[in-house]
Amino acid sequence: MNIKPETHFLTSAEIAEIESLGFQFLGISAFQENFINENFPNCNLFLLLKQINNIFSPLCNVPVTKLIYLNNSTPEIKIQFFTDDYEDEIHGLAFSRIFCWKGEDLVVKHDYFRLPQSNRGKGIAKLIFRVCIQQYVNMNINKILVQACLKDGGYTWARNFFTANNQDEMKQILDNAQSKLTTFQFQAIEKIYRNYYSKNPAGIAFPIVKWAELPFMKEILRGSSWHGMIDFIITNNSLTLYHMFSTKSIPTESGYIADELIQTQQLTDLDRKCLVIKQAIQDGDFTLDEALKLYEVSKSEYESFFAKNIIAELHSSMQSPKFQAVFTIEVIASIYKKLFSSVDKNSTIVLTHFESLSKEIQEDKVLL
Repeated sequence: MNIKPETHFLTSAEIAEIESLGFQFLGISAFQENFINENFPNCNLFLLLKQINNIFSPLCNVPVTKLIYLNNSTPEIKIQFFTDDYEDEIHGLAFSRIFCWKGEDLVVKHDYFRLPQSNRGKGIAKLIFRVCIQQYVNMNINKILVQACLKDGGYTWARNFFTANNQDEMKQILDNAQSKLTTFQFQAIEKIYRNYYSKNPAGIAFPIVKWAELPFMKEILRGSSWHGMIDFIITNNSLTLYHMFSTKSIPTESGYIADELIQTQQLTDLDRKCLVIKQAIQDGDFTLDEALKLYEVSKSEYESFFAKNIIAELHSSMQSPKFQAVFTIEVIASIYKKLFSSVDKNSTIVLTHFESLSKEIQEDKVLL
């Protein structure tokens, strides 16, 4: 994802601008900029709050409360924006984010988010996420924590590749589903559950998306409540997103990311199902035929998706001079072997030379 970290030093003038937007500071009554600069370097709080205010204000028809809690003992920043009727499931608006330290890691808790029913499904949640993630990158936050609840939260966060970090909550969902599913359906979700926790007894990254993409689990997850997370890291001054379907090696068990949510990929419903099927097969949950049946995807749809995926990967990789050189050598070697190996007595030497050259390029022993 093409988001570059930006440096920023919050000023007292920006604190005044934040207050002029209607936000009230609590916890620390003076020199708030010093606290933020020291504990949350590069946080452009004024820009974030201005963007949030511009997005939410037109949606509010009743009085609004805007608060910034600064906790010096943790340290912690808590942002709240909510209407007087925020508890109303139809008309209420509420937004809360908490920035805090967990050991040596700076994390953000997606504490609460509700939009008026008339404003849902219009891309507002994704817009808010986009403006927030720039600050996450600036601050070098590497973990997003959520509590998936409210009306659709349990289903929505699961579909967006957040992983569940509490086994008891997953067991509760599993037990609740048993009376609502057929024996065949229940055995499928139980197999995913047992396969994961048998391999990860202390697992904190259950891939609940595998449940979410099963058609019969939608209503069960919509009424569920669970805690989850998503990881990302900064490398080479840009945002590198790790998720369960990456071709790159994943640094930790919890290396998953909501590509759909932040629009790093334009995933269709079929794309998402195919990715989940691939992972379920690789993890040993199901055979290909079992997975295709459960997720209601045809074999031709599955094969078509991965054909397009391979082409996209090749196109992306070809932008690398090293990959271009290695790929070209391998193509030439393959053609040479097919056409000339039977007539050229030195073919073995030639093919060995191609192999050696390819290896040296990959090891950066040849300057391109």
